[in-house]
Amino acid sequence: MEIDYSDWAKHPGTFFAYVTKDTWSPTRPLAWSDLEATPFSPSTDPAALGGPGTNDGHYFWNATLPTGKTGRHIIYMRWYVRTARRTSSAAPTSCSTAATAT
Repeated sequence: MEIDYSDWAKHPGTFFAYVTKDTWSPTRPLAWSDLEATPFSPSTDPAALGGPGTNDGHYFWNATLPTGKTGRHIIYMRWYVRTARRTSSAAPTSCSTAATAT
């Protein structure tokens, strides 16, 4: 699958994607314990299209869900921003819903 992530501000860094465990149910609120412990398909400094802060601007990369994932899931993204001096304490996050083909 292709992951597209808005580049509302262009920064180098690494994206980490976490998916919900198979035991998660969309009928209850998401908890940290509902996420797999290991991120899948991390991407450092992925390619980008469009300009930052535009509707079309986004980073993108190909990712593969962990084997055996089916049905409805949430993908939780964490972006560790890197600055010229060090890794920033900024770590924007987002959630997306995902449905797998069965």
